[in-house]
Amino acid sequence: WSEGSNQVWQWVFLGAVMVSTGIPHGATDHIVYKNQQEAKGIPFSWKRFLVQYLGYMLLYACAWILLPQLSFAFFMILTCYHFGQSELHYLSPDLSHWIRKTAYFLWGAALMCLLLAWHLDTVMPVLAYFLPTEMLEPTLWQSYRLPVAVSLLSFWTLLMLWAWYRDALTIQELLREFLVSALIFASMIVLDLWL
Repeated sequence: WSEGSNQVWQWVFLGAVMVSTGIPHGATDHIVYKNQQEAKGIPFSWKRFLVQYLGYMLLYACAWILLPQLSFAFFMILTCYHFGQSELHYLSPDLSHWIRKTAYFLWGAALMCLLLAWHLDTVMPVLAYFLPTEMLEPTLWQSYRLPVAVSLLSFWTLLMLWAWYRDALTIQELLREFLVSALIFASMIVLDLWL
């Protein structure tokens, strides 16, 4: 297969996924919000959810304009947590608050590590706006990407096994999560960044 032919098939795959399932990012945000509100004894309100959701987006857009470096750091931390929270929203509330939050962050951090470090040619020009020059050395990123990703995934795996041991998720949920995560992480490495 030529490089161009491979990219064509990746775009065909992306198109097929979008047509069949839509764009899933943020698809469970309202569920996470609803669960948080109900845990506090507050009934879910679409109006309250949308006002808060859009208000946060407007506030954050202003922060990007005024404080881009700080906003980028906050974005990376928030993205790691949010990706994990969206993926692992079903974890039992009986599980320790900090265990759940740590599992969310580790899953998302592993995802971001793989996403960024395996696509340096695409990522470096963007990171150049936010990071000092000495942090943009590609060999530095290449030498640390695998150990960092493996460490994050190892800690996350231990937390998921702990959650299963504590009956916070079933063996089916655990195995499903391992399979889905493996497919997601593999796609991060194999597909182009934008796909």
